[in-house]
Amino acid sequence: ERVPVRDLVTILESIADAAAATKDPDAITEAVRAAMGRTICRQYQTDRGELPAISFAPALEAKLLSSIVRTDQGPVLALEPSQAQQLASRIADALAGALAQPVLLCTPTLRPHLWRLFARVLPHIGVLSHSEIPPQLRIATVAVLD
Repeated sequence: ERVPVRDLVTILESIADAAAATKDPDAITEAVRAAMGRTICRQYQTDRGELPAISFAPALEAKLLSSIVRTDQGPVLALEPSQAQQLASRIADALAGALAQPVLLCTPTLRPHLWRLFARVLPHIGVLSHSEIPPQLRIATVAVLD
């Protein structure tokens, strides 16, 4: 996901801290990403220091969260193919109209699922969670999908 891994101390400390509370690989990954938020966001910032972002309306985000189902292989985002295609098209349209390359901003629970869903069809988009955004970083909203 284009995350620099040079800061091994932060990565290993975050893994150790998260692993004490959970064995879920997605939860551990999200904890590491939150600890590395400043580094992750830097690659997506504009020259003015803003983070261009596409976000979801609360109703759509709630619908997506409710679509996560637990399986034997772990949690999976269970969307109809037509719903996933429509969502990808709306994100692609927002990307086309943006001056700078925006990220897709969502909740930490939803982030790994959306990344897996869109990694092939929208390979250049970064999918970030709210927990990765440093408090002082200004978010420039490009689009809100509803």
